[in-house]
Amino acid sequence: MLHDFQKLLTSFEGYGLTQDQDNPYMVTLEIESLPVYVCYLEESDLVLVQCAVGVFPEGGDAASRERLLSYLLYGNNLFSLTSGATLGYDPERLLFTLQIAWPLANLVQGDAFENFIFNFLETAGSWMALLRNAESMRLPEAAQTSMPEHLMLRV
Repeated sequence: MLHDFQKLLTSFEGYGLTQDQDNPYMVTLEIESLPVYVCYLEESDLVLVQCAVGVFPEGGDAASRERLLSYLLYGNNLFSLTSGATLGYDPERLLFTLQIAWPLANLVQGDAFENFIFNFLETAGSWMALLRNAESMRLPEAAQTSMPEHLMLRV
């Protein structure tokens, strides 16, 4: 399967592809000055993609931070604003990240991997723009009160 993963990467050779020295399953793509980390998880046969989408604001008041974090959680909930990816936080680098894992088998046909990467980057770009303007983030009114009943878990 490592061979299939490495074969996928050939379409990105012109994008500053860097192989991790310690891990043959990990590469970094440099796409429009944005480092995109791509890793093959052999045990689960998944391809994991991650990039930074913003920096945690050091200044500001507690209410602004709460609004920002609430919006991030809202967007992450049921993948409503992440196109199937997941938002995360890297406390060592104080960065918000976007990541997605996808089965390798679904990425080996034709342009599937290239489309996957560029769709991921489109979502990442949307989050970068939102986080640059974090002060203007507001939850929709409906999201501030309750979740739609059709989305609630029934036991």
